[in-house]
Amino acid sequence: MTALTRGPLPARVYWTRRVLLLAVVSALVVGVVQLVAVATGGGAPEPTEQAAPVSAEPTSEVTEGPVSDASTPSESRKQQKQKKKKRKKAAEPVLAEPEGPCVDRDVAATPSVDQAVGGRPITFTVELRTVQSVACTWELSPRSLSVRITSGDDPIWFSSQCPRSIRKQDLVLRNTESTEVEVRWSSKRSSEDCVSDDWAMPGWYHVEVAALGGEPSDKQFQLTAPEGEVVIETVPVKPKKDKKKQDRKNRG
Repeated sequence: MTALTRGPLPARVYWTRRVLLLAVVSALVVGVVQLVAVATGGGAPEPTEQAAPVSAEPTSEVTEGPVSDASTPSESRKQQKQKKKKRKKAAEPVLAEPEGPCVDRDVAATPSVDQAVGGRPITFTVELRTVQSVACTWELSPRSLSVRITSGDDPIWFSSQCPRSIRKQDLVLRNTESTEVEVRWSSKRSSEDCVSDDWAMPGWYHVEVAALGGEPSDKQFQLTAPEGEVVIETVPVKPKKDKKKQDRKNRG
């Protein structure tokens, strides 16, 4: 004990100082540990409020408005497309089934043409629908549909002379919607055998269509001139001869 307490003071004084120093160090360590615990959230948890009990009685509130149709993330694109098709099909009106063959005089035909350029085949669109019958079947053929093109009093073309211009097919006609068919015109005058090299000239024409026994429908259209290709011909330039050399050659 004497070796550890050198000095003029008694050994008890030095041991008291050592004990006080250890106490101060221990207090500092405990304080630092508590500060670190508070800073890192390691303190004692605060008491939480008790959740309110859920009532088992059904609520009387009703949500108004359309139901959301958003697809869940788990649905594939194929499933989403199938749902859209089903909704679209459900929204479409149910078409009436044909009850029998159409009466020819009950069939209405309306022609239209988007563009008519001379010197090339032209396609007319004919809209067919019934006047009174809800739905019926009708056989399209050169005999059941008549198409003719005129220019004033000048007859230009008749489908009866060119039966291949109307394709035979069985159709279902309704009075709520139109069925479209196409009629092709070569933009030439027709003859008895539909063989002609006489092209129709640019100008205004009328196309008239009618079902057998039905009322005819007329549409005016313009036959425009085809845009020709511009050909530029180049003439070769002959090189000029030297007049002096030519004179010398003639003298020699």
